[in-house]
Amino acid sequence: MLSLKRNLSNSDVLTLNGYTEGFLMKRGARVKSWKQRFFTFRAGCLTYRKDDKEDSKVLRRDHIVDVFYCNGAQFGFGVKLSSGRELYLSGHSEEHVNVWYQIFEDYLMLQRKGNQLTSINAKQPKALDPIVECDCHGECDC
Repeated sequence: MLSLKRNLSNSDVLTLNGYTEGFLMKRGARVKSWKQRFFTFRAGCLTYRKDDKEDSKVLRRDHIVDVFYCNGAQFGFGVKLSSGRELYLSGHSEEHVNVWYQIFEDYLMLQRKGNQLTSINAKQPKALDPIVECDCHGECDC
């Protein structure tokens, strides 16, 4: 089995073929302290762990439904999850945050476009049977 060695610094973001990983600061839900966590994102699913070790326990896995900027910390932003929970996150620089924010925003934009197309297709009238001309001159029931 091929193992990819990670050498990510705290400010690196690895993005490849719709997969993103890297460190972000996360504000606690109950105790409002900020802790560094290792995040991965693929196909709308955001996962985070305490560190970047493959065998580390996943602390949360959920789908994102919105992303927003917030003023809770320097370089802060947030994501709303399908469970209703909001995660408040912070990066190490404006550029670092912009990479993550843009990845989430691009995913959500694709989801919105897909939902719009589904809605448009659902509203399309059903196809009518084609009109066929008959040469029977009224001798049949057409």
